[in-house]
Amino acid sequence: MPNGKTFGSWKSELSSIPQATQNALGTLEWVSRRENCVISGPSGTGKSHFIEALCHQAIDADLRVSWFTLETLAATFGRAHVDGSVAWTIAKICRSDIIVVDDIGLLPVGHETAEAFYRLVDAAYERRSLAVTSNIHPSGSRSCPRPWPQQPSTGSCATPTWSRPAAELLDELPSCRDGLRHVRPASDPRS
Repeated sequence: MPNGKTFGSWKSELSSIPQATQNALGTLEWVSRRENCVISGPSGTGKSHFIEALCHQAIDADLRVSWFTLETLAATFGRAHVDGSVAWTIAKICRSDIIVVDDIGLLPVGHETAEAFYRLVDAAYERRSLAVTSNIHPSGSRSCPRPWPQQPSTGSCATPTWSRPAAELLDELPSCRDGLRHVRPASDPRS
């Protein structure tokens, strides 16, 4: 993990993530169900810290974790394109139980970065859990200038603001689309 942040240094009472949602995500049941976790909010609010603490907890529970920023994901896919190992690289990443992509929206991205993220989401969809952090507000605006109001908690990780399928996030990232479209299976109720 990038900074060694755990729940030992996490101040749950200062987070805008409802305590019930923090507790539900901390059980890691969402990982066994292959659900995704998207945490978005203004810079400096602890999104990466919380996800990193969850990942340390997952490792302690003998789960495998892969951690990327959008930039390191693009670099990984760039190297794979050069040596023709894209499929192998995707398969290797998808051996992890949790795949983290941190700080989406922090910087604008190009087509190659958007494609790398798309391919990872597509490969992991309903097979692995993705954990994504972003400073992009769920409304789709590019920045989060102020803290958001707390969302009602459902007692599970299904609170709309905090946990949604990563495929939905693609629809909200204007800088990541660059002509890419997510095609959902016909059986997907959102189609």
